[in-house]
Amino acid sequence: WQHPRMVCSTAFSRDDMLVATGSADFVLRVWAVHKAKCTQELAHGSVVVQVAFAGDRWLVSATLDGWLSVWDTTSWKCATKILAHHGAVNALAVSPKGDCIATGGSDGSLSLWNLSPADASV
Repeated sequence: WQHPRMVCSTAFSRDDMLVATGSADFVLRVWAVHKAKCTQELAHGSVVVQVAFAGDRWLVSATLDGWLSVWDTTSWKCATKILAHHGAVNALAVSPKGDCIATGGSDGSLSLWNLSPADASV
């Protein structure tokens, strides 16, 4: 259970089988809890400062340079990526239903993003 640099954020999947970690090494790692093993490494272009699972299918990450990425947990491919803020995404929350994402940025703004269940477009 190790990143080579500081871990900035952690999140459990809804079923408690996975833990996601965002790090200063520009990598989001997904860990299988029962195996205590890293199963996915998802590269980013900046420090991964926020991570959150959205329902059973999506994993959301946000970076120091303002990008928001939505990852499909069935394929571990990035379904969508958008510039969410001018500067760091300092806060990230997913609605209880998993269909809405709220982000707060160092630019002073709050943004709400609807997460389409079909294609993860925000």
